[in-house]
Amino acid sequence: GYEVCRRMRSNPALAEVPIVLVTVLDDEASLVTGLANVADDFLSKPYSGIELLARVRSVLRANRFRQLRAGRERLAWVLDNAESGYVVLDASMSIVYANTLARRYLALGDDLLVDKAPFLAVARRHYDPHPAEAWSAWPASHLTDRTYLVQHESPKTPAFWLSVKILAMPAGD
Repeated sequence: GYEVCRRMRSNPALAEVPIVLVTVLDDEASLVTGLANVADDFLSKPYSGIELLARVRSVLRANRFRQLRAGRERLAWVLDNAESGYVVLDASMSIVYANTLARRYLALGDDLLVDKAPFLAVARRHYDPHPAEAWSAWPASHLTDRTYLVQHESPKTPAFWLSVKILAMPAGD
């Protein structure tokens, strides 16, 4: 059983398959070997069907969580290396995620956790929304391709314009 599990883990196509090791072995050394090296869970015979089902469900939940976390980490890496700033807003238009460039533009700092501040309030700390009439109905206006946040020229810095586009997600997302 251990060898089959090791081979599965070494095969990229099977490495993520959850494994519940069912065995007659019930000593601590076998349990530790199974969990440390090859299996996601370990069940000794004799076992009840209810316990097996509970363990399979538990392993599947944990595996799903790992997959979601890995997917989120890959997406965050892509966004953090993008040449554009991206901000994710919740239904109340508060920031729940901002990639590296967006955090820099909005002066949010390097903390990945954002304090759920309203996007427009954060943007207005450093920028003027233009044209004002397009922003007056925010967020219902869904902003056009010619909507900007403008940081006006100062004696030390030139004017800086950010183009703002909304990519609407389906309701509930």
